[in-house]
Amino acid sequence: MVDDQAREFSSITACWSDGYEAVELVVDGAPVPHLVQRQRLVGLSPFARRFPKSRVREWLAGYRDPGLRANAELSKGELELTVCSVDADIDCGSFAVWLERDHDRVTWRGPHWAGDDSEDPPSDDEVLDSEIIEEDPLVYFPEKLEFRSADYDAAMDSVQQLMDAHPWPVFAPNPTGWFSRLMNRARGNKGEQLHSDDDPGGS
Repeated sequence: MVDDQAREFSSITACWSDGYEAVELVVDGAPVPHLVQRQRLVGLSPFARRFPKSRVREWLAGYRDPGLRANAELSKGELELTVCSVDADIDCGSFAVWLERDHDRVTWRGPHWAGDDSEDPPSDDEVLDSEIIEEDPLVYFPEKLEFRSADYDAAMDSVQQLMDAHPWPVFAPNPTGWFSRLMNRARGNKGEQLHSDDDPGGS
């Protein structure tokens, strides 16, 4: 018979996905990206080879320590479970939870869309769409998941080991898209114009 304490904890491990070229956390037997988006049409594990290893390490550090920021756009203790598969832009849709730790358990709670700090109530159309489509993970993702600290730390160690076993490129392998290149060029031209305005003599 399974005791009550064992039943209250979720299992957590890590595995390598060849299809997504990413380390994925597995909770209660299901990859986390699948728990977030059942059809897996959008959203990717942040531990993916298409992102620079330095950034992936920051994400991993945030998963370990709720006192850290996984990146500058997040609050302390805020974890992105899935990120935009193109560039991990928080505004493209990062599904997140809050991390809490004590001596024997780790808790993920309060699922939300990172970067969505709007305090306005949803419109009637938005509520209706959510009720009909039910594709928003806020509808079905557990409000709280708890893990044994030892299991959780072992899973984070496995993430690092799997990253080491699958060498990361020095740079993200996918070239920048045409729109991003255009925006970067526009920003560069704007910067040159600002410098020109500051130094009208051209010195």
